[in-house]
Amino acid sequence: MVNELLKKRINVTMLMKSGAGYEAGDFAVAYDDLHPLAAKYYLDITAFGNNRPVGKVLKPSNVKNRVPQFALAEPTWERC
Repeated sequence: MVNELLKKRINVTMLMKSGAGYEAGDFAVAYDDLHPLAAKYYLDITAFGNNRPVGKVLKPSNVKNRVPQFALAEPTWERC
């Protein structure tokens, strides 16, 4: 789900400290961004109210799927 949100350029924060109802490593997302996905995933949700969560804002990865060059070459082994 986090990857889906990031792909849509939605702000996702990974929490760095635990608190009442959440733990370090959990993710924080604005309600309006999360609501459309609530029916698609099982979510354990805690409201922050007007307090902004403390953590690291995640960024989408720019990693591309690439096939290694050697995988495209002819195999050098022979069958017996």
